[in-house]
Amino acid sequence: MVCIPTALEVSSSDLSSIGIFKSCKATEEMSKMYRMMYERNARALVCCVDDGTEEIAGCNMLYIDEGKDNMAEITKQIQSPEILTLFRIVKEAEMYNKTSDRTDKKVLLNGGGLYVNPKFRGCGIATQILKAREYLCKELQISETGAWFSGLGSQRAAQKAGYEVMSEVPYVELGEKTGVEFVDVPEYCKFMVLKVNIISRHLNGAAFRVNNQSRCRPEPTMSNSTKVYSKFEAVKKNGERIKLRIQNLTENLYEEVVEVMLSKYLEKEVFVRAAGIFNNPNAVTETRALYNMFYGRGSPALVCCVDDENGEIVGCNMLYKEENEVKIEDLVKQVKEPETLTLFRIFEVLETHYRAMDQMKNKVFLGDAGLYVNPDFNACEIVRELLKARKSVCEETKISATGSWFTALELQKTAEEAGYRTVSELPYDELGRKSGVVFTDVPKSCKFMMKNIDV
Repeated sequence: MVCIPTALEVSSSDLSSIGIFKSCKATEEMSKMYRMMYERNARALVCCVDDGTEEIAGCNMLYIDEGKDNMAEITKQIQSPEILTLFRIVKEAEMYNKTSDRTDKKVLLNGGGLYVNPKFRGCGIATQILKAREYLCKELQISETGAWFSGLGSQRAAQKAGYEVMSEVPYVELGEKTGVEFVDVPEYCKFMVLKVNIISRHLNGAAFRVNNQSRCRPEPTMSNSTKVYSKFEAVKKNGERIKLRIQNLTENLYEEVVEVMLSKYLEKEVFVRAAGIFNNPNAVTETRALYNMFYGRGSPALVCCVDDENGEIVGCNMLYKEENEVKIEDLVKQVKEPETLTLFRIFEVLETHYRAMDQMKNKVFLGDAGLYVNPDFNACEIVRELLKARKSVCEETKISATGSWFTALELQKTAEEAGYRTVSELPYDELGRKSGVVFTDVPKSCKFMMKNIDV
C-alpha cells in the first residue's frame, strides 16, 4: 500500500498525459499534495554544484512507507478530476506490486519525486542520487528503497545504480484500466528496488556532493594498520588454551564486528532484554539504529582476536567519546516504539542517578557502547584484557577517564580487578520501579564504574 499518491518517480510527461497542467485547480492541488508530503516525515537528497554557488543540479524527495494506507484520507481533500485520475493510476499500479509486502519489517524508503536540472542532464546525476539512497537507508536502518520508475531515463539510471525490477505493468494495460492515454513513455512502468545491507553505515564516496537536509559526506575511512595493545592466553570452555591479542578495530574487521554487536550482543544486553525490545520487530530496528549511531567508522573500539594469521574475532568492546552536548532527550525524539521508549526511560533513570560528564573537568569521557565475548570462551580473562586496553585508547585520544554502567556481577568483579572503581550504584529494584520494567537474572545493583587515566 502507498502512504501518499506519489510513489511513482513521476515525470512531467506522465502528468501531461493526465492533463494536470491544463487545469489551474489540478495544478494547485498537485502543489498542495506535494507540500503535504514534504512536510510529513520527508527525507531529501540534493545534488549541488560544488563550486560555492550551491546551484541545484538535481534532487530526490523521499518518504518512509510503513505500510499504512492513507489513500482514502488524502482523496477526501481532492476535488479536481485530474488528480483523482492520478490516484487511480497509483492504485492500479499497486495492484501489481504491494510495496510494503516486499520490504523488511514492512518499511520502505520510497521515492516521492526525482528531478534533474535540464542543463545538467546526461551527467549521470540521477544515478548518483539513486545510489546515495543507500546512505539514508543505513542511517535509518531500512533495508530497501524503491519506487515506480515511469520514464525510460529514470529506469536506466536506477538500473545503473543497482536497482532490480520487482514488478512491471505495461502502459497500454495501465491506460486501459485507468482511462488514460500515456504519451512519450516506454513499454513498461517498473517498480525497482535497491536492497541495502543495513549492518554497514558506510557508503563509498559518490562523485557528487549530496545533501540530506544538511550536508552529508561519507564517513571517515578507518586505518587497516593493526595496532596490538596486549597478548595473552585464555581458556575455552572445553579446556583448550588459545593465544589471543587485543588490537584496534581495523577496516577489514569493521563489518564483522558491527554485525556481531548488532545481533549477538544486543540479544543478551540486560537493558534491551528488560525493555522487551525483541518482542517488537520495529523496536529491534529502532534499537539497532540507536546503537549503530555509536558504531561508525572512526569511533574508538577494541577487538580481541585469535593471535594467528586468520585473526578470528572472539570479543570486542565498542567505545565512543561522550561530550557534554550529548543528551538523551535529543535521541528520544528519533524513536516511537513503546519498547524503545522504555529502553530510553531506563537510560534516563540511570543518567539522573549519576552522570559521569558532570564530574569531568575537560568534559570528554570515553564511554562504553557494548562489550561482547564469544560464549565458547571463559569471559573473565578476555573482559579483563579489553578493559585494561581502554587505558591505551584514552592515552591516544587524550581522554582522562573511562567507564560505564556494569550490569552483571561477573562484569563488576572483573572491572574491579582491572582497576575500575565503583563511583555510583543503583539497586535493580529501584531502577525497575522508576522505569517500569522487571529485571531478571541480575545482581543486587547496577554499578557505574570508572577508571581515571593520566594523560
